[in-house]
Amino acid sequence: NTIKIPLNPAISPSANANKYFKDYKKTYTAEQTLTLLTGKDKEELVYFDAVLDSINRCTTLSDLQEIREELAETGYIKQTQTKKKKNTVSAFKEYESKEGYKILVGKNNKQNDLLTTGIASKQDLWFHTKDIAGSHVIVMCGGQAVSDETVLKAALLAAKNSKAANSSKVAVDYTPIKFVKKPNGAKPGMVIYTTNKTIFVNPTEEE
Repeated sequence: NTIKIPLNPAISPSANANKYFKDYKKTYTAEQTLTLLTGKDKEELVYFDAVLDSINRCTTLSDLQEIREELAETGYIKQTQTKKKKNTVSAFKEYESKEGYKILVGKNNKQNDLLTTGIASKQDLWFHTKDIAGSHVIVMCGGQAVSDETVLKAALLAAKNSKAANSSKVAVDYTPIKFVKKPNGAKPGMVIYTTNKTIFVNPTEEE
């Protein structure tokens, strides 16, 4: 269809064309900026959801202090004026499978990062609730065969230590650590993963 474009008769055809091109560039740039900001806002919401979930599951003052340190390091709250001390990480939650594999559960984003990117080997199994804030759970199996019972236990721990702890049916993804990556610039506890399997569990059941 023919489209009629209004022109300004006071300026030349080329000046009209340049004006429309400048308007287009402004609109395109604004759209790109808005898309970028929207993406960042979504990342912020996911991150704060994870922080809130960690706070809700705190049981000691040291747990809360770790979260405070995390928020200070990421610039969301002011650093305390007291003499800086070397940050420490409290003990992970630790369990054992029937085969004797150690299962570690992070209690906050700092612990999740340390577990997934520092302590676990590439062959260990990683568990996390699907699209829901929660702990990283690692089965320290070193690539050895893991029974369905161990997978279920780890998945239940992931569900219990998540925002979906009171739900009746929770999807938990799991995959070897080698398929879990932390993007450059990602916030604490935030990772991406591929080649995963999914298991549905009821967090109210016993591990």
